[in-house]
Amino acid sequence: MTEQSAFYAPQFLRHFIELYRSHPCLWQIKNPNYGNKSMRKAAYEDLVDLTKTIVQDCDEDYIKKKIDSLRGSYRRETKKVNSSKAAGMTGEAIYTPKLWYYDLVSFVADQEEAHGRAYPDSVPSPIQIHLRPPGESSPDNLDNSETNEMDMYNGGDMTDSDTVVDPLPLQVFLALSFVFHFCCILFFIHMLQFELILQL
Repeated sequence: MTEQSAFYAPQFLRHFIELYRSHPCLWQIKNPNYGNKSMRKAAYEDLVDLTKTIVQDCDEDYIKKKIDSLRGSYRRETKKVNSSKAAGMTGEAIYTPKLWYYDLVSFVADQEEAHGRAYPDSVPSPIQIHLRPPGESSPDNLDNSETNEMDMYNGGDMTDSDTVVDPLPLQVFLALSFVFHFCCILFFIHMLQFELILQL
């Protein structure tokens, strides 16, 4: 078993999530120690010590990335649940989360902002600014190997419909908008020229 597989093994991951939950300064926005760097560092050290039992070269950055991965996966599954409800589905038709640890991470549900990440230590996107101290990577940036490891413990039942497609980048949207307006201006100029020719 690889170190990554060992991390996502139910026996270890349950313990990891429970320890993470016991340190609200890492995830509870309104906690008085949420912005306390020394307390947050001590909390991360606890998680590092635990994780070193299976990942020898584990450090704080490793822990932050794993937390981001867990919360990112939880968020995506929650979005699918909410989308199915918004589509009018009821009862058994409502999307059922595939993550076995979904309920274990549900304590962060009310910490998520309506339009993005509410937990700390990540670099904000160019469009959205969130209350998140620098230091952690984006939870949505999971590499393929890590996604595969999680799929294995979820029974490998992820389908193409579960793929999250990123929205059209802002730069592409602006470029298309510019081209559209430029074409409209050219069309208007040609119409004026045509009218002048008719008047002559």
